[in-house]
Amino acid sequence: MNAHQPPFPEHISPGKPISLARLLFFIGVLVSICWALYFIFETITLLYPIQYREGAAQVMTQILLMGGNPFSLAHQPLGMNNYGLAYSLVVYPFAAVYGNTLAVYRIVTFFFLICIFSLIFVTISKNNTGRLFALACGALVLITLAGRGGIGAIPSAMGTFLFLLAILIPYNRRFDRASLLISALISILAYYTKPYFVLSFGIVASYVFLFVSKKKGLGMGLAFGVTFAACYLFVRQLCDLYFVDTFLSNLDNDTGRSFSYLYPQLIELVKEFYPVLILSMISVMREVGRLRAGHGLKPSLLRLNVPSLDQPLVSLALNYFAYVFLCSMSAFVFILGPHPQYMVYAYQLIVPPFCLWLFRTIKPSARFDPIAASLILFNILILSLTLLNPTFLSQKSSGAWARLYEDVTPASRILNSPVIASVMVERGMVPVDSGQTEYFYDILAYPHDQIWGPDYDLVKSAGLLYQEAIIRSVENRDYDKVILTKGGWLYNLTYQTLIQHYNRTDTILVRMPEVNQHWSIEVWEPNGN
Repeated sequence: MNAHQPPFPEHISPGKPISLARLLFFIGVLVSICWALYFIFETITLLYPIQYREGAAQVMTQILLMGGNPFSLAHQPLGMNNYGLAYSLVVYPFAAVYGNTLAVYRIVTFFFLICIFSLIFVTISKNNTGRLFALACGALVLITLAGRGGIGAIPSAMGTFLFLLAILIPYNRRFDRASLLISALISILAYYTKPYFVLSFGIVASYVFLFVSKKKGLGMGLAFGVTFAACYLFVRQLCDLYFVDTFLSNLDNDTGRSFSYLYPQLIELVKEFYPVLILSMISVMREVGRLRAGHGLKPSLLRLNVPSLDQPLVSLALNYFAYVFLCSMSAFVFILGPHPQYMVYAYQLIVPPFCLWLFRTIKPSARFDPIAASLILFNILILSLTLLNPTFLSQKSSGAWARLYEDVTPASRILNSPVIASVMVERGMVPVDSGQTEYFYDILAYPHDQIWGPDYDLVKSAGLLYQEAIIRSVENRDYDKVILTKGGWLYNLTYQTLIQHYNRTDTILVRMPEVNQHWSIEVWEPNGN
């Protein structure tokens, strides 16, 4: 053991009693983690969707289970999915054995949340900050990512884990060549989980080029580029519409971007994290004081090293986690935050890097810091009550949801709202709308050069034929029931056509309290005329 290293963590000597403040902090963090685990368990066992489009992943996996290719023209627009294929491929073997149910997806999501928690705990505890603070850091991130429907059947937790893994492996291995290659490969896998998580490559490669070694940075970029191109050609050959769905459709959705969506999210972040924001300001002021004491940067050190490839571009020892946080924050503010996805990108891209930077910056002292501990614990409690509010579990005993599912049971063919896509898959029915099907019609014309996908006219024709088939089925009263979201996407079906052939028999208001949503669902039956 190193002679200068304390033999016990957090400067606790044998026989020394644990302070009351430390004990209370540990109990508070542990109780919060236990509550988060209980909340997640209750959500996993919930029969109903907690997000409007939660059934989309099940539809994709069901196509795979039937031996189909969801990104082929034959399975579009139903198979449309602008996330990617990796999450469904991970769930596939479990769905094949245990059934294509929401619980299976949520358990897989929970597994990745635990992986994120473990990754953060190990990283922070290695920093000599102390295992208690490492536990608290993991709790903050776990609660945040599990909130607002984050435990649902969506690839967010898997993508966030890959994003963090690609960032932390090079750091933990001192940016050696093997770690940079592994990071590049993980970033590509992250891209095929949710495209924007490929940001991890840009962060690591740019940091290495700027502050570690230009040669290593360029080498990582080359390895990434070659591998990404090979994967692109393989996937493009195998899945005709993969890049049309996951790349072009997301670009086309940029038309809905507005900074009016960004500002409320930034305000919400301040409201939810103001205690640790205060702690971060204290940490920054302490660092500024240290720099002023004579250990700061000298202007002569801020020079460019252009000629030598083995040297970094900038002679500056910039904090890696501060750089990660600044890059992630910039991506959110200027690219992802203006999208109408409330807090989703913020929780995935801002909170984990911020917590890593903050807890990496906190310097332990010989005595437990009650101010830091109080602010951290208070913030954990705020998040627990805000994002994991006990009232959110009321959906489990919802009479409205039970009534809606009773309308699904006797039917064999339904023109569906996305809120019942999941139960239709679980009962062996084929949905018409997966939840992401409507995004197929947002795809704008693209050049006919075979780079992105098949001829656009074929894609457009497939969408029109799908809509026409739906309208003909309504006119022929082929659907046992029509269960649609009031005011939602109607497949180019006019209200006049619907009321000529179907009578509305019920209107049910269903709530998704975890994401603060409620939907009015109309039930229609053939009128027999």
